[in-house]
Amino acid sequence: MSYEIKIYNPKQLNQRAYIYINIHGKRLKEYNGNKIGINIKPNLAKTYRKSTAMLNDLYFAFKTAIDNGNYPKEVEKTALTTTYVLNDALKQKQRLGLSAKYIKSLESVLKAFMLFLNDEDKKGEINGISINRIQEFLLQYNSSNTNYMNQRRNLGILFSQVAKQFEITVPNVKNTNRIKVKPNLHRIYTDNQLTEVFNFLKRNHYNLYLCSLITYGCLLRPHQEVRKLTFGHFKNHCSEIHLSAKENKSGRVRVVYVPDYVKAEIFPLIKEETHSNNIFSHCTIPFNEYYFSTAWKRMWKEMFQIGIIEEQQTLYSFRHTSAVNIYRRTKDLHLLQQIMSHSDMVVTQKYLRGLGVHDNEEIKHVIPQLELG
Repeated sequence: MSYEIKIYNPKQLNQRAYIYINIHGKRLKEYNGNKIGINIKPNLAKTYRKSTAMLNDLYFAFKTAIDNGNYPKEVEKTALTTTYVLNDALKQKQRLGLSAKYIKSLESVLKAFMLFLNDEDKKGEINGISINRIQEFLLQYNSSNTNYMNQRRNLGILFSQVAKQFEITVPNVKNTNRIKVKPNLHRIYTDNQLTEVFNFLKRNHYNLYLCSLITYGCLLRPHQEVRKLTFGHFKNHCSEIHLSAKENKSGRVRVVYVPDYVKAEIFPLIKEETHSNNIFSHCTIPFNEYYFSTAWKRMWKEMFQIGIIEEQQTLYSFRHTSAVNIYRRTKDLHLLQQIMSHSDMVVTQKYLRGLGVHDNEEIKHVIPQLELG
């Protein structure tokens, strides 16, 4: 169940103190414990300190009453409509400090779903919506398998949040049809290609060159982690990049090694720049999230025409190429997991297999044997 309780306690005792409760779309003020049968009256306190202590007691008493279903005594059933619970689930997601892109995708699917539903669906309870109805909505997105599955996942996230938040049964979006999505491969570069592509980018788009170099050398994700780097992120004479938990996908504090070829590009600039400035925009505000993808499309087209790049070789391919090279040199999955900042080694294994990388020692014992006379 989703609700909010706040304490209001003015320091002037001639002003009334209360707790504010927002539950099921209702905004309520409670000045004492009469409605839940307890004798707590903060406004009779003689001192601010005593009033604060009584308000805290009142806060926890009402919280317990709500959790036990004893407050408010009568909750309008219409409050838990499909419209209310889905919108409240989205608000909860928005409060969690998740990525802007993630929240935007949830907002988009909810807006489309609400436009799809009729008035009866919106005003009714969410568990009254059939799987067939949800399937009908999702089929609007079958222009591509990826688009369909993305919308299916996003809608499922909101339905799951409703179930958890309100402790009610909701339709299981996973019961709708799945469509197999072909992986979007990021084909790795050969050593010769790396040299040619880096040289081309350095001549024709220095920011994109620098982004690619950091993506390859530091294995950071280009569009979020690299794009938002400031000169202040580079520490210890430019030998490390320090990222806070909010600044990388893993959600953990991260220290990244900076190889000499990256340091050679950054270090001369640091002396002349303010530490809070972005390394690409040279001001405190980074370029928009589409900056590098737009630049890459233009540069890729030119590189493809002169034959130094191939289909499915992308900006992310620099990160993948580096990961494959590290694994081939070390055969150490744990080390690669740490460098890639993956949450689990299974993710790293799938990552390598998705790029067609296998350890011959690992598979040679399963290859059929044959003896010819």
